Amino acid sequence: MYSPRQVLARSVRVSVPDPLMAAPTEVDLASAERALGRCLPESFLDFQRVMGGRGLSGVTVLRLASHADDAANLIEVNLRWRSPRHGCGLPADVVAFAADGAGDLFCFDLRTGVAEPPVVLWDPTLDPETNLTDLRPQFSSFIEWLEAELDLTAAA
Repeated sequence: MYSPRQVLARSVRVSVPDPLMAAPTEVDLASAERALGRCLPESFLDFQRVMGGRGLSGVTVLRLASHADDAANLIEVNLRWRSPRHGCGLPADVVAFAADGAGDLFCFDLRTGVAEPPVVLWDPTLDPETNLTDLRPQFSSFIEWLEAELDLTAAA
């Protein structure tokens, strides 16, 4: 399996860095895990370290930097969708890491207990019992999801 650095090196199809959006610090990364009460996959943490304020075309990857705005802040998005006032109930052991632009969230399924968890799609408009779509075998890990997103961008 490739690292985020290797995958990104194969593609220049990322947005221009925003000088106001520096890469998260190690304190930011640790704070995010503490706030969520979950460990995040190392590949995703590495992606955050490499990308800083840059994003991918066509999808919003949530950021871990303490200065990320609420709409793109991984902690804020996850806590908001777990909140009872939204009534959609994002499970605590499912962590959203990207938005598809249509209201759905790509998430890590931490229920599996593996270091590099599979990716699921969470649709907040569906019944809480049925709103997680397992994207395996296509996206068995963040790296596979990242490679596919970069391939889609290249094809556009």
